[in-house]
Amino acid sequence: MSFVHELNALPVKELVKRSLDATPQDVEKTLKKERLSLSDFVNLISPAAVKYMEKMAQMAHAITLQRFGRVIRLFAPIYLSNECINSCKYCGFSRENDILRVTLTVDEVMQEARELKRQGFRNILLVAGEHPKFVPVDYLEECVRRVHEEVPSVSLEVGTLGIEDYRKLVRAGAEGLVLYQETYDRELYAKMHLSGPKRNFDFRLETPERAYAAGFRRLGMARYTVLAIGGMRQFVLQPMLHTSSNTAGNRMSQSLFRGFVHAQALFNPLFR
Repeated sequence: MSFVHELNALPVKELVKRSLDATPQDVEKTLKKERLSLSDFVNLISPAAVKYMEKMAQMAHAITLQRFGRVIRLFAPIYLSNECINSCKYCGFSRENDILRVTLTVDEVMQEARELKRQGFRNILLVAGEHPKFVPVDYLEECVRRVHEEVPSVSLEVGTLGIEDYRKLVRAGAEGLVLYQETYDRELYAKMHLSGPKRNFDFRLETPERAYAAGFRRLGMARYTVLAIGGMRQFVLQPMLHTSSNTAGNRMSQSLFRGFVHAQALFNPLFR
């Protein structure tokens, strides 16, 4: 089942209420579990969980060491193009902005990649706006293939695509895909995305599923704090459900626990 259906059925208000009503005993019971469900997560973002921050931080640290060891994964972006056909209120690439538009040639991309390699980077993120004329899949495919000849890890942050197009990019050497789901609120999403393909909320929401089916090894999901509505609990509940809802998500949800523990600490006054 697509995550779209799960989101539509998500009882956000009920979950927020359960979080506000959680007791210290609920939190302690959750902290004893090896694997956490969405219900457990509700307890961990409750006011009652504030005094367990040190224990939660220790658990988050243990997950970090288990998944990544004592390693920091550095990457550098190469901006391929700022051409875009979408109109988004928050984005500098938005089509109505009166800015100089540039699309690098593949040779120019390679100059950038070789310079980054010289500086020691081995993980490169290729970034581009969404434009079928200036940033077609064939162009992205060639950029990925050429850059992958120089560096072992290539990821993408580009307009959302279908499974077959994603498969072309994976075969060319892309291993990672980064996606911003700016908000999970349909009404706010429509207000922020005025026109263009990105206005299709459901298609964007299902992108991690298509990317996983296409063979990407790394999926990165994020959202903008500036587009948060309904308080911090609602803000973190929806992406947590997204990352634990399907095969693609299950690979990320446990690691994301540590990130939300950090969010609990960072926004401590908002969780009380």
